[in-house]
Amino acid sequence: MGWTWKRTSASNRGAPRPNRERIFTAIWACGLLWCVLGISSPGVAEAQAGERWRAKIGRRLEARLGTASTQERIRFSVVLEDPGVARTPSRRAARRRAIFLRQQSVLNDLAPGELGLLRRYENLSGFSGSARPAIIRRLAQNPDVAQVYVDGEVHKNTNQGRSMIGVAQAAAAGFQGAGLNVAVLDSGIDTDHPDLVDHLVDERCWCRSNNFNPSVGCCPAGGDTQTGPGAAEDDDGHGTSVSGIITSNGTVASSGVAPSAGIVAVKVLDASGGGRFSDIAAALDWLVANHVALNVRVVNMSLGDGDEYSSDAVSPCSGSNTANAIADLTAAGVAVFVASGNDGHTDGISFPACVADAISVGGVYDAALGNVSWCGDTCSTTLCTDTNTAADDFVCHTNSDELLDVLAPDYATATSGLAGSATIFGGTSAASPYAASLGLLLIEQALDQGGDLSVSELRTLMKSHGPMVTNSANGLSHRRTDVTSLFAICGNGSVELGEECDDGGTAGGDCCSASCLFEGISASCSDGDACTVADGCDGAGQCVAGAPLVCDDGSFCNGLETCDSGLGCQSGVAPSVDDGVACTSDACDEATDTITHQAQDAFCDDATFCNGDETCDLNLGCQLGAPPVLNDGVACTTDLCDEALNVVTHLPVNAQCDDGFFCNGSELCDPLLDCQAGSPPVVDDGVVCTADLCDEAIDQVVHSADNSACDDGAFCNGEEVCDLVQGCQSGVSPSVDDGVSCTQDSCDEVANVIVHAPLDAACDDGAFCNGAESCDLLLGCQSGASPEVDDGVGCTLDECDEGADLVNHVANDAACDDGFFCNGSETCDLVLDCQSGSPPELDDEILCTEDSCDEEADLVVHAAADSLCDDGAFCNGAEICDLTTGCQSGLPPGTQDGVACTMDSCDESTDTVIHTPDDSTCDDSDVCTVGVCDAVAGCVQVPVPECIPPVPLTGPTVLIGLVGLLLGTGLWSMRRLA
Repeated sequence: MGWTWKRTSASNRGAPRPNRERIFTAIWACGLLWCVLGISSPGVAEAQAGERWRAKIGRRLEARLGTASTQERIRFSVVLEDPGVARTPSRRAARRRAIFLRQQSVLNDLAPGELGLLRRYENLSGFSGSARPAIIRRLAQNPDVAQVYVDGEVHKNTNQGRSMIGVAQAAAAGFQGAGLNVAVLDSGIDTDHPDLVDHLVDERCWCRSNNFNPSVGCCPAGGDTQTGPGAAEDDDGHGTSVSGIITSNGTVASSGVAPSAGIVAVKVLDASGGGRFSDIAAALDWLVANHVALNVRVVNMSLGDGDEYSSDAVSPCSGSNTANAIADLTAAGVAVFVASGNDGHTDGISFPACVADAISVGGVYDAALGNVSWCGDTCSTTLCTDTNTAADDFVCHTNSDELLDVLAPDYATATSGLAGSATIFGGTSAASPYAASLGLLLIEQALDQGGDLSVSELRTLMKSHGPMVTNSANGLSHRRTDVTSLFAICGNGSVELGEECDDGGTAGGDCCSASCLFEGISASCSDGDACTVADGCDGAGQCVAGAPLVCDDGSFCNGLETCDSGLGCQSGVAPSVDDGVACTSDACDEATDTITHQAQDAFCDDATFCNGDETCDLNLGCQLGAPPVLNDGVACTTDLCDEALNVVTHLPVNAQCDDGFFCNGSELCDPLLDCQAGSPPVVDDGVVCTADLCDEAIDQVVHSADNSACDDGAFCNGEEVCDLVQGCQSGVSPSVDDGVSCTQDSCDEVANVIVHAPLDAACDDGAFCNGAESCDLLLGCQSGASPEVDDGVGCTLDECDEGADLVNHVANDAACDDGFFCNGSETCDLVLDCQSGSPPELDDEILCTEDSCDEEADLVVHAAADSLCDDGAFCNGAEICDLTTGCQSGLPPGTQDGVACTMDSCDESTDTVIHTPDDSTCDDSDVCTVGVCDAVAGCVQVPVPECIPPVPLTGPTVLIGLVGLLLGTGLWSMRRLA
């Protein structure tokens, strides 16, 4: 037994309102359904869930999602819930593992292609990517996700102050950053700049351009990540100028604040000075793990997003991946300095300067520069103007509020530029590296004194020294950091902070050291009496006298030494050693404690050799010498004394020995043996075909050629000759060529004649059809006679075949054609001449074609007759005749009209296709609309008049449901079926 519903009111079948009864049905069902749905009230739970995920999205991302299209991809960053593993060095590996697993869990919830992963961090619990709005909202609903925010853009902050902040005092105390490094996150560094090349410690790059395609990298090699040499090559210049303020060695531009420090250059900005939050977070994530190995104690970021944040508790100042990384570095003792920005904000500073753990830096003037106006975004407008500027005046473009930590010199600094140049640089981009490098010097000082500084202690020091500077735009005052008093000047005569004494000098020797501290007990000092030694300090600044000074040096020759209390040991008077003889060497002999005199012949030398050697007599002085002997007893030599060379020479004269004969050789003079006989000249020239002899009459050797000595007895190789130098030479062969190309020419050695033999083959032109050629001994090649080709048959084509070397006869059917197609094709017989053809076959064996021969078109025709295939039915389509396969079934007519709610069919009785609307397919489950099927437009939802949407069952919901129920029962009555 069941229930059914029955209309109680009549309907007007002729009226054009077929939907009214459906409307009333929907109104009644609406009331009943509303009552049921109101019980669970799911809207409240959904609203609460929506608020939970919306709370994780920053204000900028929420606004961005509200304006983006559904298919647009937005760049964003995700911060995951902390994995709960301590941020300590001993737990670093476990923490990185926990972070990886949490990242993977969240990423695994996304289908391939839904997220374009841009950065995945190792030490930060988060990642960055690009995705469509729906995917970002779904990510925010994940319970492991703590925060989602726009991967915002950052830009370089660009728009002499060493003496203002205590750099000279730090250098005088020996602190220039030696052994410590600064990580500069910027546009990179000019890696071969003379000011910086010796300071570059490491290079890295995390850089994606600020364009519509987040996969485009801006690292020097073209990717979005790069390590090693060249990875941070600067293509903007900003990072090079920032690095120069920190550590320039002063070769080209001014010296840096910490000229002995190293630079870890990290490129995060592109060639236009733009970058992304996610790239900065990736660089800081790397520093968290590597700052100890690189000895990085300070990070500088002269960049910002240009926004205005007045609280460090809002996103992205708090909770972002960048903020978390800065917190981790701060806890590890690494100070992160960030420029406050150059946007002229007076109620906030930019990100990441607004991060609580960062040390934010604003700017002051370092000199009186008159009126200075600052550009807006494009310099087409003026951001602000400072009038009557002076040192320590606040620069109006500096972003400031209570979050700003310190001020530093802002404009204008001579520093390093691209391509090895120097440039003028300003803005809070300059102020931040001033402060960062000054912080490094304070850390160096603490380490030198055996201690260290936490970031909190460093911030306090820098905010406690230096003048206060007021920003007239908001009335707030900030400290312009100056640590002059923290680096005492030893030797200025004034005892300053960190000094125990200052006697006006920086040299050791008394009880105040070169660093202005009391020397320890017994430390070396001087009591003012030069005649005491081993004076020692008493530990309280007083010098105690030591033992008497012994001046005797134990030497005889320098006399007896004495001591003067003011001057100390004084030399004695040396004894006289001169004996009055000019050529003696007089000396004091320390070994025997006596005076000695030694004769020196060299003192008497008059520089003349040929008068003999002068000598020295200890009593008479210099004495003359005896000249050298010249005659050597050899008759053929000339003897003489050479004053220039200081030698006696004996020159041989060969002419004294000559006997006047050529063929016995040239006689020579020997300086020891006198005249010696000569050697006869060589007659044999080594050439076998020459006659050789010495001719005394003409004083020379003669060589004559003999050709007969070279004859080999052969005719065909020519007549041999004798060459005076090369010996026998081959002859020139006789010519055998008779000028006739078809003869074979040769030399007959037996008969001693030239032979010419005819060769017919040499005349063959390779052609058959012009006959066989022959060779004539006088006329050369002669032509042959052509073969006969005509066979006497009229329909053949007769020709000589040059390729086969024969005569061909080819049947030519065309010569027999009578011009008619339907009686067949006539043919040519090679012997019988023209023969009649056979008519063509007409029947193609296809039953539905009509076959005939067309004499005009010269072809057999097969015409398709579709009527022979018709089966008389409409809905299976019209049958046709195919010339190849015969009768073919037809294609049924298309019934689909493209309207989803109609029922489509073919009617064989009327030979038509019909489309019947079906309203039941148009129900959209909305109680306040009724679905109607239109044969053209498809489903149309008709609103129910005065329909009220369902509400929960409590309160008014029940009343509305009952009204709907009563309204329905007023139109319908219910009866039970047996």
